[in-house]
Amino acid sequence: MDTDYTEELEHELETHRFELEVSLHELQEKNVLLKEREEFLSSMLENASEGIVVINTHGIIQSVNHAMAELVGYDTNSLPGKPLGLFLPKDIKPDLFTYIISGHNKEHKFKKTTKLVQRNIGKETHVHLSISKIGDNTGFLVILTDITEKVTSMSELEKERQEKKALLETNHELELFVQRVAHDLKTPLSSSMGLLDITEKEKDVTLIAHYHLLQRDNLKRMKGFIDNLLAYSRNRSTGLTIKKVNIQGMVSDIIDSQRHTEVARGIEFKMAIEQNDIFSTDPMRVGVVMNNLLSNAIKYSDPNKKKKTVEVLMSSSKDFADILIRDNGIGIEKEYLDDVFKPFFRATELSNGSGIGLALVKEALDKLHGTMEVESEYRKGTTFKICLPALSR
Repeated sequence: MDTDYTEELEHELETHRFELEVSLHELQEKNVLLKEREEFLSSMLENASEGIVVINTHGIIQSVNHAMAELVGYDTNSLPGKPLGLFLPKDIKPDLFTYIISGHNKEHKFKKTTKLVQRNIGKETHVHLSISKIGDNTGFLVILTDITEKVTSMSELEKERQEKKALLETNHELELFVQRVAHDLKTPLSSSMGLLDITEKEKDVTLIAHYHLLQRDNLKRMKGFIDNLLAYSRNRSTGLTIKKVNIQGMVSDIIDSQRHTEVARGIEFKMAIEQNDIFSTDPMRVGVVMNNLLSNAIKYSDPNKKKKTVEVLMSSSKDFADILIRDNGIGIEKEYLDDVFKPFFRATELSNGSGIGLALVKEALDKLHGTMEVESEYRKGTTFKICLPALSR
């Protein structure tokens, strides 16, 4: 009986030993396989093109791969222990920390497109950021995909689209420009040719002299139009020339040059200009502004008013010049106030102006970094308020 029991125990022991050896062998195989998988995974992560980071539940970096280190410009050994937020812009941090603290489940991921804060300040890297939870309380896996090339390409495409749009708009404006120039030059030219035909057949000396005056007016219109076109082009293409400007003397000269013209007859000119300090800016462009605004005030005076006035008020320091030009002319209808600075726009048919004057004023003021406000009431008058900053070389 004892012998049988002993044999049975030995047999059972042998069986358990065999099973143990098998289990141990299987465990060794599994360990080898697990190690191979770990090495494979480690190699895959290390050689991945995406930046891969493991962070704990406090957002502290536990490990990173080489691609991540390259993205932010640091060594892989120096990143563990640093907060991930150190390499992300301020606007993304609140959402990131909310995601980490809230402890989302594995199915929920944090996804954003952002830019990295890098060691190399001059470099700009756009990334797609994806964060997902690892296990229950292990931490989070962060994957950063470099999309800089894609963003750059999209930016370049958008730039090309905008440039194409601008080119089409410029071509359209150029077409309108050519049409308007042709029309505005053709009208006085045709009139002059007609007057020449009439003059050649006319015997009355008095009428011939009258026709000559009409031709002179047509030629003056053409010259004024061409001068404005040249000024418009010159203002756009030339740089600033900063000099001391005597605005009072400039305004006086402009008024004196136009005071005795037919259209200025009966206008009372009032001028109150205080310029006690040296004021520096571009005199050519200030001249363009003052000449066109004063010419318009004269040109659009109201012939039905007994007392016609044009006022120029100015006060200036070494830093700023505030100018006001006010008239009691025909004014501008409210519906046209936003359009009067467009090239070739005419708010009234009561004048044969070129329609370039106010567009030229706006262009010149833009170059001078000045501002302008216009107030007008139809049949009562118009006021232009200008502020010019002093400029330095």
